[in-house]
Amino acid sequence: HHSCIYKKPSHLNFEHAAVIPLAGVTAFRALFKKAKINKYDNILITGIGGGVASLALVFALKTGANVFVTSGTDSKIQKAISLGAIAGINYNNNQWDKKMIELSENKINVVIDGTGGGSFSKYLDILNYGGRIVSYGATLGCASEFNLHRIFWKQIKLFGTTMGSPKDFAEMIDFIDENKVEPVIDEVISLENVSDAFRKLNAGNHFGKLVVRI
Repeated sequence: HHSCIYKKPSHLNFEHAAVIPLAGVTAFRALFKKAKINKYDNILITGIGGGVASLALVFALKTGANVFVTSGTDSKIQKAISLGAIAGINYNNNQWDKKMIELSENKINVVIDGTGGGSFSKYLDILNYGGRIVSYGATLGCASEFNLHRIFWKQIKLFGTTMGSPKDFAEMIDFIDENKVEPVIDEVISLENVSDAFRKLNAGNHFGKLVVRI
């Protein structure tokens, strides 16, 4: 349907443009429609390296906000810092939540999360009073030991989001155009080597999107 066709931002090549649609609109809606971020926010993006998380990073940085990250891999944290994140903590460190509070001087007021699982309840400790959490996925399953006392005592707002509307998509394209956003590509792989892409995804050592060129 022609209403779902959008003009490619002129600064992007086709590989970069191919990266945007699904992960991009998910990240855009999470940041701007749900959390309503601005340049004064201190944002934690969890599981950096994933497609949505890496796009959320480049979008958030364009607003001038401070961005912190977590990952299970130190090299991904370094990559995020090279892109403009302030700092990151490896979540395999069992004190990672306390270290994140120290690193951010207890100023985290937005968490963008696609993993869920055991870490989710820790976001309630990390978040400042009146903070916002946006959940767009649960790759590690349901939240365990979710502390509702923290939710009401700290006046926390919890948003769920998935994908986005055509209006969100159009606004995202405009944002990418105006801010010359470049999505992060880990590797461009030819179709005959597509099995390499799946191996890389399974290993989880990629940062950004894998693009298959036909």
